[in-house]
Amino acid sequence: MTLTLPENPRFQSDWLADMIVIMGTSGDPAFTVRCERRSGDAALVVVEGELDIATAGALQEALNSADARAPVTVLDLRAVSFIDSSGLSVVVKYHRYAEAAGTAFAIAVGVESMVRRLLTLSGLSETLELTGDPDAFIAANTPLRNG
Repeated sequence: MTLTLPENPRFQSDWLADMIVIMGTSGDPAFTVRCERRSGDAALVVVEGELDIATAGALQEALNSADARAPVTVLDLRAVSFIDSSGLSVVVKYHRYAEAAGTAFAIAVGVESMVRRLLTLSGLSETLELTGDPDAFIAANTPLRNG
């Protein structure tokens, strides 16, 4: 499918805004979020696709779910192809919650990913804990249990 912008520039912004609303309200089959409980009281929240104003609410709901509330939580954004300020806002809010709750929280991003670049350019990489390996972060922050 190819989308073509109208030739008249004064209508381009209105047309584009309408397309964003239409695409956002129709549901995005390319976006998924799931929570996986890991051994040792840890949660891995995996996000795939575009994290934007149309999908940020779904991420917020997932992070607020009982499955995501754990002493150790990793938000895996390695499969996120796009993130806007709405998505960043959800990430920062959860970071603040985790800090206040005294839980370990990290964001998994690829070394050369667009998400890591955005976090670096925005200065958030100085505040948020970033990891390339969710399992290693979980292992390092989960207390060993005597069996």
